[in-house]
Amino acid sequence: MRKINLLSILICLNAYSLELSYDDIVAYTLNNSTPLKYKQTEKEIETANLELLYSKLYPQLSMIYSADNYESLDEQRQTVSVGDKLVNSSVKYKNSLGLNLSYELYDFGAKDEQIKAQKQEIMIKQLEKCAEELKIKEEILKHYTNAINAKYDKDYLTQSRGLIKQIYEYKKRLFDSGIISLVEVSNESMRLIDFENKIDEANKEYQTNMLSLSHISYNLVNPLNSSLLPLESKNEFQEEKISYDESYLSKQYREKLIQKQHERKSFLFSNLPQVGLSLNYYLYGADESDF
Repeated sequence: MRKINLLSILICLNAYSLELSYDDIVAYTLNNSTPLKYKQTEKEIETANLELLYSKLYPQLSMIYSADNYESLDEQRQTVSVGDKLVNSSVKYKNSLGLNLSYELYDFGAKDEQIKAQKQEIMIKQLEKCAEELKIKEEILKHYTNAINAKYDKDYLTQSRGLIKQIYEYKKRLFDSGIISLVEVSNESMRLIDFENKIDEANKEYQTNMLSLSHISYNLVNPLNSSLLPLESKNEFQEEKISYDESYLSKQYREKLIQKQHERKSFLFSNLPQVGLSLNYYLYGADESDF
């Protein structure tokens, strides 16, 4: 993900006006997006879980300590248990320390299927992150283009208003001279009022989209002193028609289906016999005063 340096953003000669391009806003937003950080954290968690699954492929070393005190109704009995072992002794207090080394030689691929399923989970998290990035870019592009269009409309209507106002003044003079009727002057007045209303609507549309951009970009865009640069190429930002099979949602479903297939195989293989190697070493001791 490309990080943006605020010093690299183009600043207008007017110190109070900040000119921003579409790429500037996208780069800054993606770098600071909280939902994207959540998605990245989820992916890192699943990657760590994959490492845990890999650790199961290595030999397992364990240590067991047990202490027992027994009372036997048969005073002549010499066989007693210490933990899960039988020891011949007449001492009532028994202690044992055991070391166990175990290694699974063959499990019909149950663990391999678990690993494959976990890899699919990581891929799913990556696709979710990509889908979130695309959603952010689409939101920025929508409000960016709407704001630019509203600004163009406002500027055009403002310039046209001056001409309409001049025409209105000319018609008032013609009316005062008795050349035209009051109806024509009224029509021109209504036309001027309509232009004023359209200018207000365009300004409201511009401010609304600028506020939306400010919210999406974590206040990078300031509606009061930020201006938007024109899009470099219209063709570059034309919405491409993506089929369902090419969409991130479809890819996620396909990955989930593959994941479930691996999970099913892992469950079936885990119910089969397993071949393993186990080595044990025990130290036994006896203490009549303590255990």
